[in-house]
Amino acid sequence: TRRMGRRPPQRCLPRTPASCSAPSATCHPNRFADSRAITAATAKEVLQAAFDTGELPSAIVDARGLRQVNDEGEIDRVAAEVISANPQAVADFHGGKEAAVKFLVGQVMRSMRGRADPNGATEALLRRLRG
Repeated sequence: TRRMGRRPPQRCLPRTPASCSAPSATCHPNRFADSRAITAATAKEVLQAAFDTGELPSAIVDARGLRQVNDEGEIDRVAAEVISANPQAVADFHGGKEAAVKFLVGQVMRSMRGRADPNGATEALLRRLRG
């Protein structure tokens, strides 16, 4: 499981609605991240917002449009745009610098406001760069 950082003392936790008495992905951001609905970084943001506002994590994710994008077509489209916009990184990759892919993945994530599945972005980029 992903680590969400230190848990605040019990007195700091927001009041938990009755609907969250049983563990579920809608109540716990780390379970949301494990289900790949959001990224681990987004889970931390959602957890902080839940502590600050007392809202359910699922409501925060929906209200802010934070769900992770796993649509291969969308990720592939953005990967193509990133490749065409970064010819130096593409040249570095073809020159043997495998680390250039990490830069390109970062650009995909940036373009998709951090909502892209990083593994899907890596696969799409490598498929296009090697293909």
